[in-house]
Amino acid sequence: MADKTKLDSGQGFEVFEQDGKIVIEIDPATTPVRSSSGKSMVVASSRGNMPIRLEGETHYLGLNFYRKA
Repeated sequence: MADKTKLDSGQGFEVFEQDGKIVIEIDPATTPVRSSSGKSMVVASSRGNMPIRLEGETHYLGLNFYRKA
């Protein structure tokens, strides 16, 4: 298995490239924060679409990992 190359990070997660694949690591032990609506507890979020440069092109990642409040 090849080394991971970190591409970016957001609230509670990191994005890597490894063996030609995009790997998203979320730590489920992260203390969740209440969403702005108060309906959920957010563990990880990109807070909208985040640009990620990969092989000279821009791709976009939108991620939400949460549970009901």
